[in-house]
Amino acid sequence: MSFRELSMIEIREVLGRWTAGQAVRAVARETGVDRKTVDRYVNAARESGMERGSELSDAIVTAVSQRVQGRPLPASSEQWKQLEAQRARIEQWLKSDRPLRLVRVHELLGRDGVLVSYTTLRRFAHREIGWHERALEWDARPERKRKTVMLIRAFDLHDNGSWESGATWLADRGVKIHGAFVGRVVPLLNEG
Repeated sequence: MSFRELSMIEIREVLGRWTAGQAVRAVARETGVDRKTVDRYVNAARESGMERGSELSDAIVTAVSQRVQGRPLPASSEQWKQLEAQRARIEQWLKSDRPLRLVRVHELLGRDGVLVSYTTLRRFAHREIGWHERALEWDARPERKRKTVMLIRAFDLHDNGSWESGATWLADRGVKIHGAFVGRVVPLLNEG
């Protein structure tokens, strides 16, 4: 049987029954938790200074939980260590007034011999630097926004009608659609 971590509620139940005077086997039987698991939590409670009949607090439950479920952090990988050595440069690139895209940072690091996967770089940027992807930026020209919103609305009409009705909806509002768009893109979207 595999190791199962107990929730805080289950730990409180197990320890509450044990401090009330129940035997480990009785606690296991009545809670449905394996006897060895109950024993592990009771031993951790004893090591934390808890005795039978003592009052159960959130601090004790948390301490027992951490003692049983706590694990040491895994050692940093070689790629992570390389990124830590380049932390100042990466932070400068990502947090400047005109930040670079992460793909570009990955390319620049590769040119300098720092060969790490993009996924590791992305994880590093999120966890260590607090970087997040930039949202898609709107074109500053208001007429482009209007057309983009209309195009999205036309695609939304697919639920109520068809892509062709969406194109008609746009045409009725004065948006010119290139024939290649209607002729090539719409059939591809209808295939899926």
